[in-house]
Amino acid sequence: MCYKALERRIDLVMFRLSFHPAFFVYALVLTLQGKYIELTATVFAAVLHEIGHATIAYNRGYSLNKIVIMPYGAVLYGGEKIARSDAVQIAVAGPIVSLMLAALTTALWWLFPATYPYTEMFRNINIGIALFNLIPVYPLDGGRIIMALAKKPITALKYLRIAGEALAFLMLAGFIATAFFKINYSLGIMSVMVYLSATSGTEKESYRHIALPYMKDRSHPIHEVAVIVSHDLRLIELLKLIKSNKIIKFKLTDENGIYLKDMSEDMLAALCIAHPLNTKIKDCPEYRNF
Repeated sequence: MCYKALERRIDLVMFRLSFHPAFFVYALVLTLQGKYIELTATVFAAVLHEIGHATIAYNRGYSLNKIVIMPYGAVLYGGEKIARSDAVQIAVAGPIVSLMLAALTTALWWLFPATYPYTEMFRNINIGIALFNLIPVYPLDGGRIIMALAKKPITALKYLRIAGEALAFLMLAGFIATAFFKINYSLGIMSVMVYLSATSGTEKESYRHIALPYMKDRSHPIHEVAVIVSHDLRLIELLKLIKSNKIIKFKLTDENGIYLKDMSEDMLAALCIAHPLNTKIKDCPEYRNF
């Protein structure tokens, strides 16, 4: 077993972008209503929102690399096992990015007033995404923040899922109410998706740690490489050196460059799972024992 680190560059290339089947129904409804521009802007804003989550996750040592476009936005998938402090930072990153995009769009009007008619929609969409995601229900960001701060996250998830179901029924009621005026199909589709998301989550819902085991890519030659590193470096700095086509043997030295001992990828992974990724190697108690 070996371990994988993300490439430093965060962009769309590293993500697997896919669409939930219900999104196509939602897209068809909006297109028939002549709202294809709003649809495109919403998808773009939603993806940037999720990239905000992923960027902070990467900096904290976690891998989130699958974006699924939903009728109510987008979902970023990873795996499980994440420190609570990291979970809070990752959860708030998305809304912050959305609000920053809204602020930048507003600032653009001061420089180029003529852009207002073309960018007002994008500003409003980002504000809407940020505020909607901060609602304290599961699986929205607000619910994830509460889960991360709760002393009993499993109990918190139970109530957050109930709140998510309640939100879904309120949206469904709103959809039914619009039938008497100007029907809003989006509310109906979104209510179904929010309900399904709320009822499918588990206490393990979180993000994948990049120190989780995976097999090397044996369809190509694998090189064994020795890398000299100081034991004063942080775990995350070593994880970034690991690749699927290489086996790294770390040669640890002290601050003066004097050789101390070897460390394998397995040993590094054990330290990463046991300690925060910003911990220095020399500060890990297990480091003295291998």
